[in-house]
Amino acid sequence: MDKDKMLKLEKTKKIENIDLMRILQEMTTIHNNNFHNKVNENYFKEIFLSKQYDLYCLFNIRDKSDGKNYEIKKITEKMGKNENISFGYIVFYDTIYSLDLFEIAIDVQYQGKGFGNELLEKSLEMILSDEKYKDRDKEEMKIFLEVNQKNLNAIKLYKKNDFEEISVRKNYYGLNEDALIMVKSLKK
Repeated sequence: MDKDKMLKLEKTKKIENIDLMRILQEMTTIHNNNFHNKVNENYFKEIFLSKQYDLYCLFNIRDKSDGKNYEIKKITEKMGKNENISFGYIVFYDTIYSLDLFEIAIDVQYQGKGFGNELLEKSLEMILSDEKYKDRDKEEMKIFLEVNQKNLNAIKLYKKNDFEEISVRKNYYGLNEDALIMVKSLKK
């Protein structure tokens, strides 16, 4: 089967897990509360069904015995009823030679409390230990991202996590809305 037919088949695949659909809907709400470009539930459904993306979510948890009231999990077909409400997510796009940090967002009511930093740090750790990336013959993986130069909070988060500025894309997000290109090297 050729690549185009496989992609079409993949996109028509249905998600039958109700709990997974709820999580993807929560991600849609978080996205729409954080970004100018509004999306519907098909946005995250298509991302999830594509094998080139990895999604991680922050979940509220009921058991606070360890003092933490959240956990970070990779989103899979096996998400179950035990998953609580998600309040943040991060999406990585696998380009074979590197990863792109495609999108990160935290529910507005939880912003400014360190959850974005925790999600970024822990998801990067999880990627390095993911079976999917173990056979990469690179000594180090690189993660690239684009961020609006006016998004100072995001830039601060990325710099705190050792992302370096490497380029600017003029008018990427519209007139006078430049994208800052950043990169981080992950040592395996």
